[in-house]
Amino acid sequence: MFQLELFGVPSLKRDGVLLTGRATQRHRLALLALLSLAPGRRMSRDKLIAYLWPDSDSERGRNLLKVSTYVLRSELGEAALLSAGDDVRVDPDTVRTDVAEFEAALEASDHARAVALYGGPFLDGFFLTGAPEFEHWVDRERERLAAGYRKAVESLADAAEKAGDLPRAAEWWKTRAAHDLYDSRVALRLMQALEASGNRAGALQHAAIHQRLLQDEFGMGPTPEIAALVERLRNEPVRDLPVPREPGPSVQREAVAPAAPVPAALPAEPRRSRLVAAVAILAVLAFAGAVWAVWPRADDPQRSIVVLPFVNLSADQDNEYFSDGLTEEIIARLAAVPGLKVISRTSAMHYKGSTKPLPAIASELKVDHILEGSVRESDGRVRISAQLIDARDDTHLWAQSYEYGLHDSFRVQEDIAREVAGALEVRLGERTRRALARQGTLDPEAYQLYRRGRYLWNTRTREGHERAIEYYQRALERDSAFADAYAGLADVYLTAYQLNLFDTGEEESYSRLKWAAERALALDEESADAHTSFAIALMWQKNWPGAAREYTRAIVLNPGHAIARSWYSLLLRGMGRSEEALRQSRLASELDPFAVIVSYNYAWQCYAMRDYDCAIEQYLRSLEIIPYPSSYRGLGLTYAQKSMPEESIRMLLEAVERAPRRPDFLADLAYVQALAGRMEDARASLRIAKDQPLEAFNIARAHVALDEPDSAFAWLERASWRWPNRAMRDDPALDALRSDPRFARLSARIEREMGMR
Repeated sequence: MFQLELFGVPSLKRDGVLLTGRATQRHRLALLALLSLAPGRRMSRDKLIAYLWPDSDSERGRNLLKVSTYVLRSELGEAALLSAGDDVRVDPDTVRTDVAEFEAALEASDHARAVALYGGPFLDGFFLTGAPEFEHWVDRERERLAAGYRKAVESLADAAEKAGDLPRAAEWWKTRAAHDLYDSRVALRLMQALEASGNRAGALQHAAIHQRLLQDEFGMGPTPEIAALVERLRNEPVRDLPVPREPGPSVQREAVAPAAPVPAALPAEPRRSRLVAAVAILAVLAFAGAVWAVWPRADDPQRSIVVLPFVNLSADQDNEYFSDGLTEEIIARLAAVPGLKVISRTSAMHYKGSTKPLPAIASELKVDHILEGSVRESDGRVRISAQLIDARDDTHLWAQSYEYGLHDSFRVQEDIAREVAGALEVRLGERTRRALARQGTLDPEAYQLYRRGRYLWNTRTREGHERAIEYYQRALERDSAFADAYAGLADVYLTAYQLNLFDTGEEESYSRLKWAAERALALDEESADAHTSFAIALMWQKNWPGAAREYTRAIVLNPGHAIARSWYSLLLRGMGRSEEALRQSRLASELDPFAVIVSYNYAWQCYAMRDYDCAIEQYLRSLEIIPYPSSYRGLGLTYAQKSMPEESIRMLLEAVERAPRRPDFLADLAYVQALAGRMEDARASLRIAKDQPLEAFNIARAHVALDEPDSAFAWLERASWRWPNRAMRDDPALDALRSDPRFARLSARIEREMGMR
């Protein structure tokens, strides 16, 4: 009997004895893992080759698979691997896995056994070079299994609470929190459990630790729920400690204890017991006071900065790409510094060539510091000057000049970012130092080609996108491992689809985006851009948990990534986490106030929260940046909710005029016309929209306004819920349907599709 252990560091054992040798070579362990987790424990040869040897031609791949199966049969016995047509199958009676036992325990609701079997993340530390599809499969399975483990631990905690064993419940929540240090929901449950068990100081301590982690990694404050609990724990008198009660006859205790069980109290001599209690109370009060002292207040100062576009002083104006690229690189590196608010590139570039006084710019962007500089290239040498200014009193904090050979100049952004952080007295951890020193390529020519590609992509034109692809591909020809160039391609494919610049459909655009993002991630796990692009691709696939993981990772790597936060807010909204969604969207808007998509997404979040004044303000702001047709549409829908019929119709007519091929806009025009009582106009607009229904949701919304609920539900059943910002429960336009039982059924179905149930 062989045991394949896939939790933690993978291993293969025979009767409890660890095996080494040919059977435990990486590709063979990977082969066993793939087969053990595949449906029916079988997989086709072609699929196995695609996972394990993707760069091999068909003949070589088949030979490599044949060798691996031969070795495994030789080492484990002929019955271990079996052939079934073109499939390869692993025999579960010969090779057992801890994953299969774990999943069986979950299926049987034996949470204690499931937790005991979970020995760590799936295939922890295991990787295959040059096998990106396998790596992504591992990531997916790792998250799926971890989610099962987390659910089991929470079930144990809930069972302990119901049984009245509050210390044990707190220990289970500690175990759960150890696996999601940044999850505010879990942190809150642990704090509540600690308080319920009488450990108020422990609750305050965990609050401080959790907040410090959020601040260092994301630059975020505590959730309102945690802040309120902390405030109550500080001010509310200490209650008597609860007395644990024995479980009643109908309650079953779980069989295993948490990793760090609470020891049972020992009997003690009464006088000594009182002394110990007094000392313990004093220690608790002293520790609680210390925690109170370090808990961040709302008025804690946050350092903030905008990097204005570096001025190109070179005689050759073609070098504009270099000065803009330098600006973008410095922004990206500073944005990785925790505790430093950095205005994103789009908003910084808004001031290119501006003659506004620096204090006025700082006031508009709500920042305290400005970094500005210039670039001059001559005879193969580049001279770069930079200065940091405190905009509050217009004083210079730091200034420096650098001179490099043109091919060495891509190192300057690290030097500038490090010295600016030092001038601002920002603490740099090891991860941040790595981010500042990160170099995507050591090939100077590839770097210059990449920078030209970014410059052209930012023109947001069809020609700019086409030429950007050309430059990225040339950069990859020089350095095929240049992850940033692949991330750049992913950005091109996304924005080209959003702006309708290429004649490619949704599926082809998605396929290109996913391919480029996967390549970037396979080459560099530290690329926030690649994680963001891949998250968008996963949203396209309706893989909400995977997308959330990628967005979170992007924000960890780059807390100032406004686009990641903005898209993440849409995902959070679709997953029912409305307060978090609004917070992420607001922060994205603060980081990049002149990015039209960011302002538009923030407006949508305000609209969904019924804060119509905020929504109107943000839609108007987005229109000041670019006359974006969707902003006219959003403004019209918001005016309709504010009972401003003439304004709402005028805005929708403007949207239709600017985007006449958008039948969803026509459906929304029908919606506001119906609300205004113009029923004939509404039906005429709706007939045109139904000729080419782009989005059934909008047509359903129009039928709501026409007081035709049956038709509305018929169209809602046909609607695509691919993009989670269309979460039906949040749209005010559907309020009239919420009391209908069909709404609850449809909402439940959508939540299942989103993985929320």
